[in-house]
Amino acid sequence: LQLLSCDSTTGWTENSSVTVSAASAQQEGSGAIHVDVAGGGYCEKGVPSGSQGSVWNSYDGIRFWVRGTSGAEWGGIQLLYDDSSYYRCYATFPIQQGTWTEVTIPWREFTQRNYQGPIEDHLDEVFQVLFVNMIEHSDTVNRGVDAIQAYDIDDIRLVDSLTLDTTPMGTGDIRN
Repeated sequence: LQLLSCDSTTGWTENSSVTVSAASAQQEGSGAIHVDVAGGGYCEKGVPSGSQGSVWNSYDGIRFWVRGTSGAEWGGIQLLYDDSSYYRCYATFPIQQGTWTEVTIPWREFTQRNYQGPIEDHLDEVFQVLFVNMIEHSDTVNRGVDAIQAYDIDDIRLVDSLTLDTTPMGTGDIRN
């Protein structure tokens, strides 16, 4: 399910010193958006009305194309599912400089800001997608690597039929 083609900057909201502009796409004949998060903050786009609600529950994750243009190797995505912005989930993704890479993030890879049960229980509430500078969530990335400063995004979509191995169970006592 295509959420956002990213063919234009229409509807993207910029926060703080973030800028969103047009970029050349990974596919001929289409556009992409360029996100510059050098000063922190985020850019956001409301989820198209046809893709809200229980539709998200029939998918296994989110997929998009990304290309780094400045900075290091990590970017961040957040999904808002509470109007107060108190509850949200986020994930990091790798970025290669100058090369378009297709990123797939299964729901289980998202971490909640304030835990409210499995993310799958909140997919029908998602109303906004944000791309962020991951410095605010530095515990989710290698502490020796700075967050990306600018990147291009194209073709954001929900995907199904992801085959994932079961998460292995730990051994030993976690209190030690």
